Amino acid sequence: MILSTVILGWIGMGIFITVFFTFLKLMKNKEHGFLHLLMGIMYAMWLPLPFALYSEIGQDFVFTGSIFGFVYLFMLVITMGFQTGHIVHVVKQEQSEIWGERASWMLDTFTTSFEGLASVFKSIWSIFLSYCLLVKRRNMDGCINEFV
Repeated sequence: MILSTVILGWIGMGIFITVFFTFLKLMKNKEHGFLHLLMGIMYAMWLPLPFALYSEIGQDFVFTGSIFGFVYLFMLVITMGFQTGHIVHVVKQEQSEIWGERASWMLDTFTTSFEGLASVFKSIWSIFLSYCLLVKRRNMDGCINEFV
């Protein structure tokens, strides 16, 4: 499980670096849907990470946090998929002023609340993980060295 998590993690990092270096060009060409699709794939590559950390650290407290971490990443994959579909739908619709306002309202309503809740799950996961690392007296270098 650790090897596959490392491979998927590096694929996700590769996508992140690609988005980082092509962001301005994608925004200039109005490729918002493609950008959200790439980010959704990136987060999907990181889905096994919380449970890989649990299997490496091996405390039940980390398992509870891993559930929050998995739900956080899963929610991001879901919201990126919805945003991609919404953006593609908006592009294919007529470009009236009323439709533009309604489309912006729908996207803001969904993403603000859903991604805000996902951030709460991320924070809870971080608290559980940091507590367990402090209890076992490990620092981040120790965790990274175990995966390599």
